[in-house]
Amino acid sequence: MESTYRFRFGNIEFDQDKFELSVDGSVIDIEKRPLEILCVLLLHAGEVVSKDTLFDLVWGDDQTGDGALTNAVSRLRSALGKDNAGYIVTRPRVGYLFSGKLERVALSTSDTAGALLVADQPVPGRTDFILESLLSVSDRSTREVWLARPVSRENKNKHVFKFTFSGDVLRQLKRELTLSAILQQSPSTQASVAAVCGHQFETPPFYIESHYLGPDLLNWARDQGGLASMTRDERLALFLQIAETVSSAHKLGVLHKDLKPANILISRKPDGSLNPVLADFGSSHLLAPDLPDDLGIVPLGLTLTLDELPNSRSGSLMYLAPEIWSGQNHSVQSDVYALGILLFQILRGDLASALPADWAEQLDDEFLTEDIHKATTTCLDERLQSVAELIDRLNRLQERKALKVEQEHQQRLLLEQQSALDRNRARRPWLAAAAVFLITGLATTSWMYQRAHSAQKTAEQHALTATTLNHFWQQEIIDSADPFKKDATPLIDVLKTASLEVEGQFGHQPDIAASIHQSLGRAFLGLTDYPQSIENLTKAYEGYTQVYGSDSSEAWTARLILSLPLIQAGNLEEATTILDDFRAQYTAGSPQAWYFYYIARSSLLENTQHWQKAAELLEQALALVADVDLTREEIVKLHIRLSAQYTNIDRHEDAERILDQIPIPEDSLSVALRAMVNLERGNILLDLEDYAIAEPVLLAQYARLKASLGEHGYLTLKAASYLSTLYIWWNRKPEAMPYAEETYRIAEANLGPHSPGAITSKAQYGLLLYYTGKNQQAIEVLSDVSEDFVQHISADSAYLHMTYYYLAEALTAEERYPEAQTVLSKVKPDRLAAAMSATDAELRLTLLSALNHWFTDGSQRDVIESRRADIQGCECELEKLTNRLVAMIAEDS
Repeated sequence: MESTYRFRFGNIEFDQDKFELSVDGSVIDIEKRPLEILCVLLLHAGEVVSKDTLFDLVWGDDQTGDGALTNAVSRLRSALGKDNAGYIVTRPRVGYLFSGKLERVALSTSDTAGALLVADQPVPGRTDFILESLLSVSDRSTREVWLARPVSRENKNKHVFKFTFSGDVLRQLKRELTLSAILQQSPSTQASVAAVCGHQFETPPFYIESHYLGPDLLNWARDQGGLASMTRDERLALFLQIAETVSSAHKLGVLHKDLKPANILISRKPDGSLNPVLADFGSSHLLAPDLPDDLGIVPLGLTLTLDELPNSRSGSLMYLAPEIWSGQNHSVQSDVYALGILLFQILRGDLASALPADWAEQLDDEFLTEDIHKATTTCLDERLQSVAELIDRLNRLQERKALKVEQEHQQRLLLEQQSALDRNRARRPWLAAAAVFLITGLATTSWMYQRAHSAQKTAEQHALTATTLNHFWQQEIIDSADPFKKDATPLIDVLKTASLEVEGQFGHQPDIAASIHQSLGRAFLGLTDYPQSIENLTKAYEGYTQVYGSDSSEAWTARLILSLPLIQAGNLEEATTILDDFRAQYTAGSPQAWYFYYIARSSLLENTQHWQKAAELLEQALALVADVDLTREEIVKLHIRLSAQYTNIDRHEDAERILDQIPIPEDSLSVALRAMVNLERGNILLDLEDYAIAEPVLLAQYARLKASLGEHGYLTLKAASYLSTLYIWWNRKPEAMPYAEETYRIAEANLGPHSPGAITSKAQYGLLLYYTGKNQQAIEVLSDVSEDFVQHISADSAYLHMTYYYLAEALTAEERYPEAQTVLSKVKPDRLAAAMSATDAELRLTLLSALNHWFTDGSQRDVIESRRADIQGCECELEKLTNRLVAMIAEDS
């Protein structure tokens, strides 16, 4: 049955039957192709639809250029209006997707005639198998699953064929083939995931083929009395086998998205024991999109997925997590929800019923009841974060019961300690200010410990550890830095002292020590003390490696966070090695690790001004925010960073949009965070050349940041840098000089002389020296800066090539023409174009080279005369050099 739908989002309604778009109830007159694009994106909401796919579906065989798609999407966004255009998201160089809450109502169906294929006939295109029985048909009759018997009597092994005539379902089959290949490469899933052993994608009916492994869990339980004959412990063991397979798939980066009894096959191991096998990955999602390439697998069907709501006949709806109904994307926690439902059903021996309202009363085990609740709660913050956590809880079931009394005792200790801590906080309002720096570390330490090690420590140990850690922070941090005490110590000194105490107090517990070092490392990172940050994060990595192994998510996450201060300190080669090692070696699907990988890799790219690639990585990080535990400050800063990259690539509307989408009320942000957001809004105005509007915005944020974070703070540096750029671009260069000097001074003192921040700010300072007529000083500074770029950042940095160019200009102004031409020969036009517009870069290089040639040997006069008009009116030093030459030519004439 082929359904059509009425879609609603924002104040928009699209009727697929009428092919009609309405805004606030009024029908909008719009061309057909933008509507066709909208229809495709809505039918595949949440999935990226490639440009090639859109061309195929919308334009078909019509010949058209790339601009036709861009123009059609632009017209679609215009029709949707400013408030709704953001639902259509561009994925640079890939395609587009619909992202946001979407309501879909079925309108009508069109009948199709019964089964596509007939029993006792050969498999289409095959002579070695005969169709035996129809196992299942999709609700829309677009997919049929058949059991087939071999023609040869010597071969007793039956196969299962999944057929379709539909192009949409073909993409599912291709996806299933790709993910099967990935899962078959891992020993953890080889024997517990159904393998695709053949396929035919050339002509309909298309199919994939696999060995028949046995009945699905639903039929096995119903027809063979499987669950009825098992004890509770045996049922629990069966469920744990299923959950282990799902967890292993997650570690490989594969979400199943349609877990249900019909997709679990019951086979037997050689010893006769049960071997549940997970099947049907046609709707699955790959968390690491580049993984197929890394494994040498052709990634079929991964760009576009038929991601419709599962149908009720197959029983999928009861396993669908509540957040999916509200329009959110599938996540690891969605699979956890489905497993929670399945756990209840297996324990009760009834796979046909959903979770009833009184389900908790039907189990006589409070621990299992708690586990199912934690797996199926509608609140994502309270739901278990991973399948591994659920497995760990079930494996420790008896241990948890035996230690219940001790758990309650330790919980009381924790509450008493927390109460004492709260009382201390109430007496110390200064802690609110300290939280600006500690929020990413100290305030979350107890959570980090429990979160990182829940798979290997008991809940009772968690409570005891949290109490111990609270005591540590109380004694080593809070009391020591209390400004109301007579001899209060500065906060950063307290942190340094605390880092020295960790081994002494927790040397026998390396996992706890690692957690504390990681917290301290992140705190030092926020305070821009990069040596201390590097030292503590290195110890965290070593501790996690000792306890969990170097390939554990904990160790990798610590190492990835370590790359951040390395980048800021200018140790780019070491940071690059960490990121390259992670990309080559890490195969698990931990969103936390991938998040910090994207953040760190984007920082590297920002330092070489590869802003487009940096923005793409930050978009990937933003997509993981729901699956990663971040502080509100980290979430806000991610939006700010992405906005800055959009500004760098002239996507100003996206830059504004991403700031507007910060999911935290502005009035609840600290003064510093509000100033950071508004500072980025000022940067957008600056890039749009709205100087008169940008100036008061930037000045106000500069004053706020200086007052709240101090005149030497990193964010004060950033605000001063923006003001320096503003006055340079506004041709008010003398006003820019004090801000440029301040930026350079703060950066060198805080970040170190060879850090990327110090080098780029020194380049701007040298540029201002040149602009204000201090040519000799400018040449010295810019020469030093160019060497620093090559040695400590990258020979590919766009700012390096801009430095080369202005150094050549300064040398030309000082009549050092051969030196100027030598420097100019080092400039790569494409990298210079990344730091200024491509048109400006080409014009400047052409004219400056021609000027040097004229001053040296009198050649290229024609170039100067033909291009001179292009530079007139810029009020720049190059124009002055050109006019000087023209005056000389006139005198000679």
